[in-house]
Amino acid sequence: MLAVDYDSPMKSATESQALVVDITLCGMEVWGCLTLRGSGTLTAMGSQCGIHASQALVVDGCTVDARADGADIADEAVTGVIAGDMTVRGGGRIVAAGAGSGAGVRAYGVYLQDAGLGDGAAGCRLSVDASWLDAAGADGGVACTGGSLVSARFVAPAGGAFSADGVVDAGGALAPHVVVE
Repeated sequence: MLAVDYDSPMKSATESQALVVDITLCGMEVWGCLTLRGSGTLTAMGSQCGIHASQALVVDGCTVDARADGADIADEAVTGVIAGDMTVRGGGRIVAAGAGSGAGVRAYGVYLQDAGLGDGAAGCRLSVDASWLDAAGADGGVACTGGSLVSARFVAPAGGAFSADGVVDAGGALAPHVVVE
């Protein structure tokens, strides 16, 4: 597990590419668990994702702005945050946005996935405790490949609920903009 304290006013991570080692074109990528805590602000931007944590991402008290613009991406999900599990607590705030117009691009704010770690139904959990999440993407604000999304107070969409695929609006469609507090 990697824990990063963000008590300074502003930190940022932007995508860097090395021809041999580039994997997912993310602003910040951790193969394992990532905890961001403190009172500062982190901005993470990339082509495919702002932040990728293959297991759990915890945002504790700090502010995170994670965005992906979809530049030169095709046939992939483009998301602000990709994680196995995500927890926002301690007054933490996350803005996560994914965008893109390439062939086969699916854009999400937050995309929860098992990532082949074998967690199965135990993985893909979202918890927002006395904190705030604003997630936007044309194909869904919050999406998950399995696991459970339990309960939340939805600011948007009105009448929002969790389904097997993510957060849906009152009509049952995957909501493109989700605000949870």
